[in-house]
Order: sequence, then structure tokens, then C-alpha cells
Amino acid sequence: MESQDSQREVADRKRKLKFSTGELQVLVEEVVKHHTQLFGKQSLQVAEAVKRKTRLGIQAKVNAKGVTTREVDDLKKRWNELRIITKKKLAAQKKEASVTGEGRSRAPALTDLEQLVESTLEPESVFGTRDADSSARAATKQGESSRRTAQKREKRAPQMERTEDASRSAG
Repeated sequence: MESQDSQREVADRKRKLKFSTGELQVLVEEVVKHHTQLFGKQSLQVAEAVKRKTRLGIQAKVNAKGVTTREVDDLKKRWNELRIITKKKLAAQKKEASVTGEGRSRAPALTDLEQLVESTLEPESVFGTRDADSSARAATKQGESSRRTAQKREKRAPQMERTEDASRSAG
């Protein structure tokens, strides 16, 4: 009787229950397992029907773990929330690492699930492209300076030839 009452309570709710730890574990493990197919570079080559089938498979596994029935859109939204939370923690860790001073880091540590989510993130999406931009600027500056040096050599070349010719004729 108690199980029927709890099922009625869940059915009468206006909002769905929070994701349980088990549901989150299954969601993250399955998305990580199928990440290249769903979101990676190969995802553009994968047919939408295959992606839908994969998402439905993930949905079935998550629903088998929980009490509340989850839709594919619920899973997509929760995955994106997990990515955002993980990115914020990683950014806080990077910021804390650059702070000087003694003591322990106050940055929040990543949970095991967040570490799995981190494995799917591109570094640029977390830390930005500042380092890539600065190295590109440095390469451009280096290219400009080497081009200027080459131009100076070209200008000096005729002068050097004239001095060599003069020294030959004098000797």
C-alpha cells in the first residue's frame, strides 16, 4: 500500500522531483560514453535518427534508476546545467590558483561526476582563448620583426656588393 501512496504523491506533484544521485550518475556516465557521437567533432557526421536513438537509450537507463519519468529535454537541460556548474568551479579554481598568499585553496573541489563532465569540456570553453590569442599575437609580432629584418638586409645587400666590388678592384 505504501508504494501505491508514494506513486500517487509523485503523480499528484506539479513539479518533478530533483534528480537523484543514481540518475545523475547514469546520465553523466552515458553522456560521457556517447559524447563524441552526440556533441563531438564526429557529431556532424552522425545522422539525427542515430542521435535520437542514443538519447532515448540514455533516457531509458535514467528512468530505470529513478522514480520520476524524465523526458529527453529534461536530460539535455540537466546535462547543460552540470556543464555550467563544472565550468564555474574550474574557473574559480583557476582564479584561486593565481591568488598569492598562504593557506588552503578556497576554491570548491570537483566531485567525481563533475570530473567526468570536465573530461568532455574543451579547454577554450572553460578558460577562454586568451592564451591562444596572446601566442598568435606574439607570432604575428615575431613575423613582422623578421620581415623588417629581411627588408633591411635587402637594402644593405646592394651596398655590400658595391663595397666588395671596390675592395676587389683596389686589390
